[in-house]
Amino acid sequence: MVGDAAVEAMRALHRRDMAVAAANGAGWNELRDALAKASGEPWFRFSRLPGQIMEMNDANRPRIAAWIAAQQRAMYPKAVWPRVKVPVLIQLGTADEYVPAAESARILRAALAANRAATVTLYRNGTHPLFESDGGRIPNMANVSRFVPEYLGDLERWIRRFVVSPRSAGGPPAGPPPARRR
Repeated sequence: MVGDAAVEAMRALHRRDMAVAAANGAGWNELRDALAKASGEPWFRFSRLPGQIMEMNDANRPRIAAWIAAQQRAMYPKAVWPRVKVPVLIQLGTADEYVPAAESARILRAALAANRAATVTLYRNGTHPLFESDGGRIPNMANVSRFVPEYLGDLERWIRRFVVSPRSAGGPPAGPPPARRR
């Protein structure tokens, strides 16, 4: 069960992550240590906090890019997503520099149409990590000051609905979420 203290811990780490991004990486070592410590918490896997991908730098960028490409070649999403029956939250930004978000949202919504517990949200001016962009596709990280509006609130509501549900508190299962399509 994820309670209020865990939600606040997630928010605090997200704030630190944003501060490091806004400071062009200053404070990374401290954030990395805090993330490593938090990674053992039961709620961490739901937090959408950076993991090893944050270690991306010029030295290991080709290795990570090759791994991502191999993962993409190995999975055909149109065949896999329709079989998913568990709650799904997919959050995409219109200013994503890596993923064609509008096209991806269209494909994912169609593939997940039978899953009443699937939510695909497209955020205006959101980059790949859902930082708010000032209109360009790749933001000047020194000017990044926040995530796109509604992102963290939507994430928290989803976690509370599907992770911290009446079922986990001993009550009946939560019903399907209302359809949210932006």
